[in-house]
Amino acid sequence: MFRAIGAGYRGNLGSWPGVGETDIMENVNGRSSSSETLHCGTAPGGNCAEFNGMTSGLATCSGCQTSYHTYSEIIDRTTSDEQVRFYQDNQQVWVVNESQVGIATWQTAMDHGFFLSLDLAIGGAYPNTVCGCTSPSAQTSSGGTLSVGSLGVFTSTGPVPPPLTAPPVPNGPSVVKVTGGQGNWGLSVNGASYQIKGRHVRPASATAEAHMTDLKSLGRQHGPHLGHRRHIAAAAGPGRRQRNQGDQRILARPGQRTISTTPTTRLSPSSRR
Repeated sequence: MFRAIGAGYRGNLGSWPGVGETDIMENVNGRSSSSETLHCGTAPGGNCAEFNGMTSGLATCSGCQTSYHTYSEIIDRTTSDEQVRFYQDNQQVWVVNESQVGIATWQTAMDHGFFLSLDLAIGGAYPNTVCGCTSPSAQTSSGGTLSVGSLGVFTSTGPVPPPLTAPPVPNGPSVVKVTGGQGNWGLSVNGASYQIKGRHVRPASATAEAHMTDLKSLGRQHGPHLGHRRHIAAAAGPGRRQRNQGDQRILARPGQRTISTTPTTRLSPSSRR
């Protein structure tokens, strides 16, 4: 496991998950798969859906048990709606935006220093959930290896954008009306037209390629919005096809903070986490 934990966690274990934790690479049960997660807010539940966190879910990571790969994250402060983006071998696999968790939750989790942690552990709720078992067990053995080739932290500077702001809170009740007719329905709020916008389930288009191997194994076609295995399973009924709602590319820009390493994990089949 490779993660960055909010500096305030040292000496105050009760500050988690509010103090923030980014799981840059988490592999369990000796599988060729990994997940990336932002932990924040309160637990259980909260703005970050703890104890699971804002997670990509496990996705196939070919060769991650046998060779070196680069796992990295970028905390991007060059946009008002800040992001933390996760990469495997320079390919973006997951992203969480400030607006997804709320301004106060994000600032508490991200606006401070972090310390890095790389460890090879046995047991825990995450591997137990994946295998449907309790670990460690009598069959669990030690001797797994976590090998790290290099580790680096980099910071660049650039113009500071205006901060993200929350919409104003109404100081009284609103009048909402349904307008139009068949084929042309609409809403008005306090006499003004209100545009209804859709909401997509993450991951975003930019992280789609990381999940295509798993989607292909299902034998069905889905858009990149479906990330977690539970979402994929729910949508993978016969004859269903999820349309891709566009594409985007996010390039590195000045003002980004990058945390990068090139570890390889070799876990024996009986090792957990």
